[in-house]
Amino acid sequence: MGMSYNDLEHMQKAFNEIGTSVKCLFEEKDCKNNAISDEIIKKFYEINKPLNINYMELGNAWLKEKDEKCDSSLFEKGKNYRALPFKRFPAKKYFKSIGFSHVSIDLNGNDGALKYDLGRLDQGLDQFNSFDVVANFGTSEHVKNHYECFVNIHNFCKKGGIFIHAVPQTGFWYRHGACYRWYTPEFFENLCKLCNYNMIEAGVYGSPKFDYVKTYCIAQKPILTNNCDGRSNFISKDEFKALEKFVFLN
Repeated sequence: MGMSYNDLEHMQKAFNEIGTSVKCLFEEKDCKNNAISDEIIKKFYEINKPLNINYMELGNAWLKEKDEKCDSSLFEKGKNYRALPFKRFPAKKYFKSIGFSHVSIDLNGNDGALKYDLGRLDQGLDQFNSFDVVANFGTSEHVKNHYECFVNIHNFCKKGGIFIHAVPQTGFWYRHGACYRWYTPEFFENLCKLCNYNMIEAGVYGSPKFDYVKTYCIAQKPILTNNCDGRSNFISKDEFKALEKFVFLN
């Protein structure tokens, strides 16, 4: 699916909700002639770098100038909601340019991603309980072993860290290649309850007119866990399987 300007809006909201003064989203006033100046990029870097934000991205996502073919009537006329200094660009380069410590993982190993299978556990990747943010912008639906994928997502995130999911909504994205499932907000709402995550927000966004609709969730991992390495408090495989009534399986 890739990552879009709307996804960056949700990421910025997540940081705001947990009181972190990070900047990851360009605003209207930062955009001139549909581009961002080097001076603005430098200002973002100076704000973010001292915060030592460790960010994990599932998949080697690319940022997109537009959310596919979004219905322009959904947006206020005259505003440029998706202004970026590039049309398609590796997300890793973007986040590093604005001061994030960035790790991406993908089986293909492209664009600097660590070659790691999210559908397997304990592969020797020493990154557990390490990340302030773990972002799933259209990756988990491609992982056949769904439970193992979400155990890994849980384990990568720090205690008190945040998860951001933006994945295909049930009823849309039927041409989405190699996709095993489509989601609903109820899946994430119930996942948060069972895992004792603080659910900041869940819902749906995108354009039904162009078959481009995402389920999203922003949630926070609890501070208290049973083990010091953060690999606790995730639900059993049977509990997780019961949640799959809230997804459409391929």
